[in-house]
Amino acid sequence: MILLEQAEVVTPDLGPMPRPEIEKSLAELNIDLRLGTTLTSADAHSVTLADGSRIPADAVICTAGLHASPLTQQIPADRDPLGRLKADRHPRVLDDVFTAGYVATALAYPRTTSCKAASTPLPLGKVAGHNTATDLPGLPPVEFAPTPTSPAWTPAPPAPSTPPAGSATSS
Repeated sequence: MILLEQAEVVTPDLGPMPRPEIEKSLAELNIDLRLGTTLTSADAHSVTLADGSRIPADAVICTAGLHASPLTQQIPADRDPLGRLKADRHPRVLDDVFTAGYVATALAYPRTTSCKAASTPLPLGKVAGHNTATDLPGLPPVEFAPTPTSPAWTPAPPAPSTPPAGSATSS
């Protein structure tokens, strides 16, 4: 397997912090990493690089960066350098706007925002969906709090229902 990266470093959009772990994983998987390489075309059997060389390929997977969808520009809120909406730990962007998925960045740990990775959007969406539903009747929100070994949030079991005061109960 070959990974082509147009930049001179792997995963430039993620910044330097996760890079050593990513490079280690690529090496362990024997991925041929080619930095500073631009793909110019692909056909059913190969890819062509900017230098004119061709690489035989049975499959080509193309990723185009980590920038948020331009649709987020319709929401008047702060964004990070990748265009993701900045949210609090609930993940609320504005009083009546919650966000999740690849267009969001939320406080995941003290002073640390969520990474745009496959492990974050679903748990973040779960919390955003819950908080959207509880916000309507004015119930308190839960916080987005992922850990390396567990989902961001697991709802508590429902509280036992208690009969209204003055109602008859059977024993």
